[in-house]
Amino acid sequence: MSARKKLRYAKLFVGDYVDFDAEHNVINSVYERKNSIIRPPLANVDKMFVVIAPRPIPDFMLVDKLIVQCIQNNIEPILIINKVDIASKEFLQDVHTQYEQALKIIECVALNNEGLEILSKELSDSLSIFVGQSAVGKSSLINMLVPNALRTIGELSNKTARGKNCTRESQIYVLDNGARIADTTGFSLLELKDISKEQLSDCYAEIKKFSVDCAFNTCNHIGESEKICAVKRAVADGKIPQKRFLRYTQLFNEIKQQEEKRYG
Repeated sequence: MSARKKLRYAKLFVGDYVDFDAEHNVINSVYERKNSIIRPPLANVDKMFVVIAPRPIPDFMLVDKLIVQCIQNNIEPILIINKVDIASKEFLQDVHTQYEQALKIIECVALNNEGLEILSKELSDSLSIFVGQSAVGKSSLINMLVPNALRTIGELSNKTARGKNCTRESQIYVLDNGARIADTTGFSLLELKDISKEQLSDCYAEIKKFSVDCAFNTCNHIGESEKICAVKRAVADGKIPQKRFLRYTQLFNEIKQQEEKRYG
């Protein structure tokens, strides 16, 4: 299969809708996208399932960045805690405390089909993507949902307690309930693009909820007194998870530094 000359230098993503000439085995054109993301490269995504597990130790900054990417692109984020059979009560409580205000949370054990019914319902009639660090069980979840997928399951490196990447390409699986699932390679780094520091708080649901009560509508919740910043009051009162707020602050400052370098 090839593309018309005018498309050869265009970026085609998994998930693109195209006008395909079956007789000549060529793509004539690409229809307008609902959205697209660069990492992993995919178009027209409805839901993103961010997968974490007790091991490897979750990178919650990566989780936050993925959620921000979803909000930027009108994608519904859903958090999957896989391998809950080996998770401590403290771990599960901590994850729920941090994220229950921000998105749906599904608990799974891919190896014994725990959570299959709930997950299948969430996936129906949509194009969904499974993302997260290597070895959190994305391929195991794919195998649970699509038994004939037979994706290679990764393992943890004994030296680093990090996952070994076993998925080498993106692929879409179609289920009987209309679900389409994109499996992609695991990754540990994500650089946010095209978001300003002023837009960041809108990507944190719990911060956005309380920000309407700030004294100034330009409040960025960084360094302001609790007397005028409703968000900082909510953090102090335990209504916003402190860990999430600290990562928001860190990410805000990172974006601020990038803007200062870019614009001098």
